[in-house]
Amino acid sequence: MTEFKDFDESILRSKDLADLTGTTPRAIRHYLQLGLLEEPSRDLNGYRNFTAAHVVQVLRIKMFSESGASLKHISQILDSNGIPTAEDIDAIDKELARKEALLRAQRSALKSLKDTHAANPQPSRTAQFDADVGLMMANSGQVPEKTLRHIQNFLNDPGVQQHTAELMSKFEAFEDESEVSDAATEAMAQEWMEFYVLVAEELQFSEPASDGTFMDLIEDLRQEQFSPAQSAVWERFLTLIQNYENLSIS
Repeated sequence: MTEFKDFDESILRSKDLADLTGTTPRAIRHYLQLGLLEEPSRDLNGYRNFTAAHVVQVLRIKMFSESGASLKHISQILDSNGIPTAEDIDAIDKELARKEALLRAQRSALKSLKDTHAANPQPSRTAQFDADVGLMMANSGQVPEKTLRHIQNFLNDPGVQQHTAELMSKFEAFEDESEVSDAATEAMAQEWMEFYVLVAEELQFSEPASDGTFMDLIEDLRQEQFSPAQSAVWERFLTLIQNYENLSIS
């Protein structure tokens, strides 16, 4: 609750106005700059002299702001005698609903971040590559939202999660290797290819990515984060994918 003090009745400065209305001098200046608050007269020394009308106006601004109205909307209301219409109230309600939805989305994103950090506080380069690809996939706009949901539902299956964890563990073993035998390269690439076929069959009726930009971005990440041994496996895997796609077309 605002603590009212004794003021010189003939002088009401910015700090006095702020104290009376529970705001700050900075907020008062901001309201003046935006035109929400009428510029008061000034004394011979150039100081602003506010009035009771300014007190009421600031309290109205606070009331509308605390109700969820944007400063732009508050300006529109004040321009209409300061009395909100039913349409104004409905618009404020919709804006609050939008902010609530945004807050829920932020909470969900934070929970995902916490869960990821708790599960793997210091991810390997391979795990970070996987996380970075997932981040781009979800936010680049290259993959349709319905397809993203389909992929996520598929990857959340416990059996699929165990399978991917085993693949990632094997692939991580090459993380610090500069060389890998042809046999090991072929074996690892074939395992990834078998998983790729499972995913392709699951998503065969889903809308594909909009263009090849997403794969180009993945390739950039791969060059930055994979070891030479991992790159050898990856390149063999891409060749197997191309062969598979060519057979599917023919």
